[in-house]
Amino acid sequence: MESDISRRFLEERKKYISPGALKRDQPVCNGGGGGEPYSRSCLPPPSNPYNRGCSKYYRCRGDQ
Repeated sequence: MESDISRRFLEERKKYISPGALKRDQPVCNGGGGGEPYSRSCLPPPSNPYNRGCSKYYRCRGDQ
């Protein structure tokens, strides 16, 4: 059963290279949107933005 499903999945795949895949000046990133193979930016959003911490004015826990 599983091999039959795998075989069907492989048969459904496209057997040609899309024109977007031939753009050598642009890396493939995030799959694009709306059928477009390339996205506007390959940079991920910052995971931990810079934070200066607590100011002495606010007398945070570590400043006592």
